Amino acid sequence: APAFADAYNNLGHLMFQRGEVVEAKIQCRKAVTHNPALAEAWWNLAEAEQRLKNTAAALEAYQTFVRLRPQDPNGYFKLGQALFGANQTQAALQAFQDGLAKDPGNLSIAGSAVGVLVACNMTDVALLLLDNVAAQYPEGAPHRLVLAYLRLFIPAVMDSDETIQFWRSHYREALHHLEALEGQLASPPGLMLSSFYLAYHDLPDGDLLRQQSKVFRQHLPLLNHVAPQVGQWTHPTQRGQKIRVGFLSEFFSGHTICKLTQGFVRQLDRSRFEVVVIHTAMSRHDHARSVIDGLADAVLEVSADYPQALQALGN
Repeated sequence: APAFADAYNNLGHLMFQRGEVVEAKIQCRKAVTHNPALAEAWWNLAEAEQRLKNTAAALEAYQTFVRLRPQDPNGYFKLGQALFGANQTQAALQAFQDGLAKDPGNLSIAGSAVGVLVACNMTDVALLLLDNVAAQYPEGAPHRLVLAYLRLFIPAVMDSDETIQFWRSHYREALHHLEALEGQLASPPGLMLSSFYLAYHDLPDGDLLRQQSKVFRQHLPLLNHVAPQVGQWTHPTQRGQKIRVGFLSEFFSGHTICKLTQGFVRQLDRSRFEVVVIHTAMSRHDHARSVIDGLADAVLEVSADYPQALQALGN
């Protein structure tokens, strides 16, 4: 059945799951060629193009999906993310706004919209958006816990020492609010801006970071995970083995982090160490990734599912 679009789409989806992104793209392109109205194929094609960093093609595919499925908020969510990645900020915010109009309590859209608004220094709008989304849920709902995490943001650029103090106080208050909430989450919210920019303030961060660690461990039990074999751990050299060292990042690709880490991966003494490069599920596939992978003794890509990732790392 060489014109059966659903078969090409399903094959492309499975190939994407296996990491065969280029071939997945080819199969999904065949699917939309044979059936341009097959929304699922446009979605899968967009995902493949996005992973391959083919921005224009990904945007076209997401936009087509939205036209075919205008009531599906997920389409606006993915379209908004792609638009922001293409530096089309206003269009991204419009896509998120359209998505929230379809589903006012959508936490994924809210989180991404907050990320864009904070990047644009529209922090007041970000807080108002979170208030509006929170109003969709009763007190005590687990969604309120996610929204409390999304309040943990700090703008990248400050215009004065007073502004720095204001936002550090905001962060501390957001942590106290989060600590007072009941409940636990199976995994962190999809987008957490968190404490990255605290380090830019030239002020002591220890107390804030210890408080953050305490609160995160309270609501995210997986952060307290200890691999079962740790209790019986002995030094590898006592077992006649090399010390295994893993380097894990989402950015072992054309990114500063890859450049900074490459020397360690290349130069650690292989008579003493076994070096593993570990990619997250959203890591880019490009030439720089191939280079650092070639320097390692082993390469691992962990699942986007946190428990599965923890199990893989523990092994």
